[in-house]
Amino acid sequence: MDRPATKRRTVRRKKKKKSGDFSKVLVAFIFLFLLAFTVIVLSIFAATGNEPSTLIMSVFGAATGELGYLGMIKNAKIKKE
Repeated sequence: MDRPATKRRTVRRKKKKKSGDFSKVLVAFIFLFLLAFTVIVLSIFAATGNEPSTLIMSVFGAATGELGYLGMIKNAKIKKE
């Protein structure tokens, strides 16, 4: 009896996750979002002459809060070690 050709099994090794990768990506995303938001708001202001101050305060407040929480989490992890 002939054996059928066996498939080669490849073993994939999991990449070791670096600590803090998600937070670095999130900080970069927030920075790019705020940059785009600023450009859009400035273009709206140039076109209409009205400034959406409540929207600006809300967006920058939420971004500051998110970055603050990320900083608190990182600080707690550093103290834990």
